Amino acid sequence: MKKSLSHLPEVFKLLKKAYIDARYKKDYKITKKQLEYLAERVKVLQRLTKKDLRSENRKLWLATEFIETAEIYFFTTDSTD
Repeated sequence: MKKSLSHLPEVFKLLKKAYIDARYKKDYKITKKQLEYLAERVKVLQRLTKKDLRSENRKLWLATEFIETAEIYFFTTDSTD
């Protein structure tokens, strides 16, 4: 069962505000609850990103293996047959 993602726009708004305001506003404040919530969401985002990158790296590795195999076949096949 998939979780609802309808809350994501609000999460990103809170994260963006935290990032920008913490850098540029001396009076920026965030509650402990908000900070803990954002920290957990960032951890989830990191896990998803790593999973996606591993998947993409696997695809690239397979494509490279295919190309190398094709090159070996192409360059070792006698073209005079």
